[in-house]
Amino acid sequence: PSAPSSRSRMVTGPPPRGGWPVTIRERLEGAEGVPERHIHLVSGAMATSGATVRRWHRDGSTQHHIIDPRTGRPGNSAWTLVTTFHDSCLVADTMATAAWLLDAPAPLWLAGRGIGARLVREDGSEVLVGDLTRWLAGTV
Repeated sequence: PSAPSSRSRMVTGPPPRGGWPVTIRERLEGAEGVPERHIHLVSGAMATSGATVRRWHRDGSTQHHIIDPRTGRPGNSAWTLVTTFHDSCLVADTMATAAWLLDAPAPLWLAGRGIGARLVREDGSEVLVGDLTRWLAGTV
């Protein structure tokens, strides 16, 4: 179990029939009516990265928590959210943030590393990477 303020959850053991139910909240700050995504994780781990919620204003510009190591400043991305799937939680988490920062080349970069992913653009359109049935029951 994690602390009440954490957005992470970890479980061990075999998944229940149909997989572990997981909800991905894709809300933008202040946006109402943005749907949640419900999936069932049957193996491995998943992680989601994006700058839709942990944001603030400073000196007239919007800031967020994902710092681009190339600039030392909050990064920019074509992706609203990146959710990755892998056998390792550490790998899934690292790859989700790296892919968000990589911007448009992210899908090919993830595919070349065998990482399953769902990347969501600001307009709500999606790019799926890899055979997600390895980790999920049903569809994304």
